Amino acid sequence: MGFYFEDHQSMLAQAGMQVERTLDAIARRYRGNNPPNAPTFRAYSRDGIVRGKDYRYQADFNGWFPHASPGAFVYAWARIWSDAPRDLQFDLSVQCPTVLYLNQETSFRSTILEERYPEKRQRVRLLLEPGWNHLVLRFKKTDAGFGGVFGTWLGKAPYYFLMPTEERAGREGWIFCEPRAAELPRIPGRGMTEADTGVTWLPRSQWTRAQLAMGQCRRLYGLAAGAAAVGWTRGAFLQAGDGEYILTGRTLGPLTVAIAGRVVFTAAAAGKVSGNVRVPFGHHDVVVRTDCGDRDWGFELAIQDGAAPVALANPCRLQGSALPWIYAGPLSAKQADALLKARDLNKPVRSVDGDTYCASMSPTCGSAPTTTTSTMDAGTIRSGSPSTACSTAPG
Repeated sequence: MGFYFEDHQSMLAQAGMQVERTLDAIARRYRGNNPPNAPTFRAYSRDGIVRGKDYRYQADFNGWFPHASPGAFVYAWARIWSDAPRDLQFDLSVQCPTVLYLNQETSFRSTILEERYPEKRQRVRLLLEPGWNHLVLRFKKTDAGFGGVFGTWLGKAPYYFLMPTEERAGREGWIFCEPRAAELPRIPGRGMTEADTGVTWLPRSQWTRAQLAMGQCRRLYGLAAGAAAVGWTRGAFLQAGDGEYILTGRTLGPLTVAIAGRVVFTAAAAGKVSGNVRVPFGHHDVVVRTDCGDRDWGFELAIQDGAAPVALANPCRLQGSALPWIYAGPLSAKQADALLKARDLNKPVRSVDGDTYCASMSPTCGSAPTTTTSTMDAGTIRSGSPSTACSTAPG
């Protein structure tokens, strides 16, 4: 009997010394377990705890809460998936008294030595259970600092964490509470909602009333005189042949609508959007260019198939947000016109402020492509409602 399996189950028993058959079996097994999936785009909050250049998450609570009292506590909470029991090497650099909990059990507690040298890394080995594993970090403010840097121990193994509650399922990152005078009576964990904890968690996931009164491009980019932005979604046009559809909505400035690569509607100024268009059967990109006005900019657009709306879907299959539109901007007129014709999620967009990516429309939110082994720098892809981002993992 072999160490791992019975002798008759070995490749030697099946193929003998036929090296090509053995290599073929290994290659087929690897391809079956690692199909060539495209990157997954996942929502995250640009105002949250995001990863830095070393792929670790950076939390500076002095920056977020400059008026927090000495001795105040902040908790950060996230989860990570494991297919089977395994060790996870977790890396910590702490600026203050810090406790790390795994699945509501204490796994690390800092000492004065770690807190005095925040540039040093503390390696913690965590035994993950199959399924979702919840991590909570508790930070206590002192004169030395308030926060830390944590995550992967190795840049080429940049694992990522997801927000831990069903309210934010699929989003990358950590949620955290406002400073509090006392410790939480119960450490958050598996099966708990945000309401169960009795505290409010950040980053926020709703627009304010004032923001909701703005056009989505002003919410995302502010006022950018002379600039344009592009919104992108994908529609299911299910009438046979060239079907007739109705455009309705409004625009806060000049507007161009292209469907299936063809301009179907233009408006020279703010006003209502209304028109009939013909679109061939199939799933096609719907791309809108909008220009910044003096006081606001953005648009609302609906496409009707008779009495029923055309179903719209996010063109990058964004996880962590159900919003169908993504946006790029602020752009020059030339760049915006180019995006009406050709778009590539794998390349940055040249905006007036430098290279950027598309964004989703959540408050203070972005999205970025990741795979199970790598993720783009946080904050590069933005969208249009409060708080979103991108990566591949169950969620």
